[in-house]
Amino acid sequence: MPENSTDEMFLTLPQAAERLQVSVQTMGRYVRSGRVRAVKLGRDWRVPVRSLHELANSASQSVASTSTGAPRLGKAPRKAP
Repeated sequence: MPENSTDEMFLTLPQAAERLQVSVQTMGRYVRSGRVRAVKLGRDWRVPVRSLHELANSASQSVASTSTGAPRLGKAPRKAP
């Protein structure tokens, strides 16, 4: 538990990937693209837990905005032969 508000918990890429239920490679792509904040310590990346919460919140807001009845863009689902 952080002692004060300036302390922040950090996870390794594998730990962060496990929390989001994605692969380590996907987590690395999220970090490289800037979708998830991270800091590099030597050869290793550390992901702030807060950054995972921010990603989850933005994803839930995105889902909420697409469920408002607005038309979705993209390919139509394939029909089985």
